[in-house]
Amino acid sequence: MADTHSVDDELVIPVEFGLHSVYPNPFNNLLRIEYGIETPGQVELKVYDLSGRIAGVLRSKDHVRGNYSISWDAGQLPAGLYFLKLEAGQKRQITKIQLLK
Repeated sequence: MADTHSVDDELVIPVEFGLHSVYPNPFNNLLRIEYGIETPGQVELKVYDLSGRIAGVLRSKDHVRGNYSISWDAGQLPAGLYFLKLEAGQKRQITKIQLLK
C-alpha cells in the first residue's frame, strides 16, 4: 500500500529583513548581494563612498516579500572602502565593503 500525503502542506520559505550575504568582501569589481524583504514596499539599495556621496544605486523600486540576489559590477569606481545600505520602510541596514583593484 502506498503512502498518502496531504496536499494542504505548502513550502514556506522564511524571510528576514536584511543583507544576508555580501561576497566576496573584499571584492575585485564584482560583488554578489543577497537580501530579504519582510513586507512589500519601496526598497532602496545604495552604495556610498567614505564622504557620504552616492557611488551607485543598485535598486530603487517596489518589492514583494521575499529573498533577492543581485550582482554589482563596480569596475568604474576607484579602489577603497564603501558602505552598502539597504532600506525598506522604517528598516535600514548598512555594511562596509572594500573594493580592491
